Amino acid sequence: MLALCAMAGFGFKFLIECLSNNWKKMIVSFCLIIFLIFEFINFPPFKTVDMSRIPQVYKWLKQQNNDIIVAEYPIGNDVEYLFYQRVHKKRLLNGAQPDTEAYSISEKVRDILKPEATEILKSLGVRYVILHLDRYERSYRLAIEKQLDKFDKKLDLILIKDFGDIKVFKLEDSK
Repeated sequence: MLALCAMAGFGFKFLIECLSNNWKKMIVSFCLIIFLIFEFINFPPFKTVDMSRIPQVYKWLKQQNNDIIVAEYPIGNDVEYLFYQRVHKKRLLNGAQPDTEAYSISEKVRDILKPEATEILKSLGVRYVILHLDRYERSYRLAIEKQLDKFDKKLDLILIKDFGDIKVFKLEDSK
């Protein structure tokens, strides 16, 4: 990287020396400075987490037995689940890095509507499934909402806590 910067400096010097007019030199220099400013400018993040409002589900989860595993849905690259883990301090199924065995397992349980997903969750020792309905696309959310009342029979998930758009289910065979 250092060599690249040195070469860029020599290239810029050569370019400036080729220009005879001082105005052209100033315009080229100005354009380079503007380019560098935009290259390294620190834009504010597009997604922030409001620490003053911890969702009630995490406060409730904190009060539960310490030795449990939780799966939060939708499973994906949502680091907010990992962020709130510092509040409830429970083990999470979420957060696997790509190209790992844990990630391949999380891919198998990604669709909560498939019965094999809950079987895998049970085998992993997951006790609670937290379903964030507000984070699903509308069509999939509607599909889930249609089947919510059948979760206990079809998927062995029993609704134990309802926080509006966030539902907490217990796996039926879990201790």
